[in-house]
Amino acid sequence: MLLLAYCAGLRRGELARLDLGDVDLQDGTITIRQTKFFKTRILPLPDSVVVELRAYIDARRRAGGSRGARSGLFWHERGDGHYTPEMITWLLADGSKSSDLGVAKKLFISWNADTGTAIPGRHSVC
Repeated sequence: MLLLAYCAGLRRGELARLDLGDVDLQDGTITIRQTKFFKTRILPLPDSVVVELRAYIDARRRAGGSRGARSGLFWHERGDGHYTPEMITWLLADGSKSSDLGVAKKLFISWNADTGTAIPGRHSVC
């Protein structure tokens, strides 16, 4: 989630609205709907993000996640399977505080909870 937010420059609401069908692993793109200015955009993704998304989607399916195109990309079992923007903020902020060498530390970035955006550091994986 953090890697996608950082590399694609997504806002927390955009992350929360992503559906499984918005990801095209073959073309290496993601469709962002209902952006800040109410437009839809298709973004190319770096190979590193496509690899991680493929692994995540495979794990999600093995865990019993819905395979429907309108199912939330970042899935959970309650409601419609979409996280709220507030939960996205909490997940990313909590994950970046972990003591292990997680994605946030590898990227040398932090999550700005006020604006819901990733703040790049010195290094990039995108």
